[in-house]
Amino acid sequence: MHMLSKNKIKFIRSLQQKKTRIETQCFVVEGRKGIEELLNADWIIRELYVSELIAQKFKDLLVNVNYSISDEQAIELASGLKNNREAIAVVSF
Repeated sequence: MHMLSKNKIKFIRSLQQKKTRIETQCFVVEGRKGIEELLNADWIIRELYVSELIAQKFKDLLVNVNYSISDEQAIELASGLKNNREAIAVVSF
């Protein structure tokens, strides 16, 4: 299991600001449904953190993707959503 560092959590949260998204050319995708749609599309995923449950549920979609299994509390801390403990991704424009 991979822990999200405080700096990584801070970076992911900073992507909620338009200025940071423009500077880094990245945006965040959160939650089970958003991640599933992302994995079925052709976006460039820079970072992907998923809970063990999601890793099992989407194992066929995750075959060609570099991802880290993270604890749900860290995902929740990085998330801008109230109830996201499952998955979060940083994606390039």
